[in-house]
Amino acid sequence: DEYSLRDRKDYKLLLGHDIYCRSRIYNGPRKDLLGEMDQLRDMGFGSFIMELLDEDQPQRILDAFSSEEGLALEMTTRGHYNRGVE
Repeated sequence: DEYSLRDRKDYKLLLGHDIYCRSRIYNGPRKDLLGEMDQLRDMGFGSFIMELLDEDQPQRILDAFSSEEGLALEMTTRGHYNRGVE
């Protein structure tokens, strides 16, 4: 079953849960920090998690992640990466 909410910009926000019954609300546009990999490593991050929720070409995304080459995907965001959270 798929459940979702709509935000003020009319983006569909998927709802999910894990095996521990913790709920998650996923961002409407895809979050893409592939172009920031070097900076993230410089900050000390050594591993990354990728969640492919509603993708029609998951292998294309996995290949881009492995090669660290950018993708031309529609509707992406870096979330609060540059501006932080207030």
